[in-house]
Amino acid sequence: MSFILGAAIAASIGMAFNIEAVAKRFGGSNAAYGTLATVELLSIAAGTLAGSRLAGRLGPRMVAFAGMALAVAANLGGILTASIDQLMAVRVLAGLGSGSVVAVVMFMAGRSDRPNVLFGALNSSVGVLGILLSVALPRLVGAYDITGAYGLYAALAVLALGFILTLPGKAAPVAGEPGQPKAPSLGMEQWLPLLGLGIIFLGHSALAIFIVRIGVGTGVPMTTLGYVFIAISALSVVLPVLSGLYGVKVPAALFAGVVLAMLAVAANIMANAHDLPMFIVGCALYATLPTAMMPVVLTAFARHDPSGRLAAANPAFVTVGGAVAPIISGRVIDIGGYPLVAWMSTGCFLFGAVLLASTLLAADRARRAQG
Repeated sequence: MSFILGAAIAASIGMAFNIEAVAKRFGGSNAAYGTLATVELLSIAAGTLAGSRLAGRLGPRMVAFAGMALAVAANLGGILTASIDQLMAVRVLAGLGSGSVVAVVMFMAGRSDRPNVLFGALNSSVGVLGILLSVALPRLVGAYDITGAYGLYAALAVLALGFILTLPGKAAPVAGEPGQPKAPSLGMEQWLPLLGLGIIFLGHSALAIFIVRIGVGTGVPMTTLGYVFIAISALSVVLPVLSGLYGVKVPAALFAGVVLAMLAVAANIMANAHDLPMFIVGCALYATLPTAMMPVVLTAFARHDPSGRLAAANPAFVTVGGAVAPIISGRVIDIGGYPLVAWMSTGCFLFGAVLLASTLLAADRARRAQG
């Protein structure tokens, strides 16, 4: 499932490079780039919500195959576009397809016997993908702009279609399905932490989406930034695995609180970076800390809702938060620069933590009760 997830989210991970590719092909403003990113990420969220509902009805294989096939066609179509507006329309289709695939992966992972290990492995695979993209995208974007970027995403999606054929045709029954004990429906108690997670990632993406432009603004060549991101992505391979194995032994509420506090510090370091060492420190913390937090949070979600629906819905809220961010931060940057965005991110981390706290505390109590 790791390669399937990676192929589905490759364009999201490479979004900062995608913006540079669009700038090379079409030109434009920060506001225009932010709008393009927001539209694509919102479509991913919509696809995720649809996929999380259809996976249990139509089966994981059918939903994932249809979604990935749509992503292949849209990525190839994006290469042929002649304006940002045309590209935006095509990226909506790519987002819908990719989002449905992400939902299938999270749907199945949330139902597994050891969600902490599987979520850790999935997040670690994102780090591996980050290394590969950090090697390939600076060169492909520099030489071929959007043709290089979207061509790479299409190739990954084609390869993933073969792996999708190995997925089960139907999901194994769990609580709440025919013949099984009825599971309670998701209520306000479950929607609040999802909203909190979305707000946290709104704050994170507000700055992360412009991370390449921040680095370039310090005078660092894009190829050098690629090497920086390779090293950072290597950390993103290790941290989720360690978090999945050992982080779940720490109270989830405490773990998430510490990570969010460190993210707020990292945001302000990166936003005020004026040379390469300062940028590396801030970027390393800012890019990798969420990968350490998510296995712990998702394991808490799986403990709270064993049916897997809460875990399956989380990508939609995370993606919506990330989608809203660029269109806001692009304008905030034009007003007050990156430091103002960093303060906006800090506020989002605080508010999101408040909404997330009750579910994490409840999961901690359940873990203690189980011994």
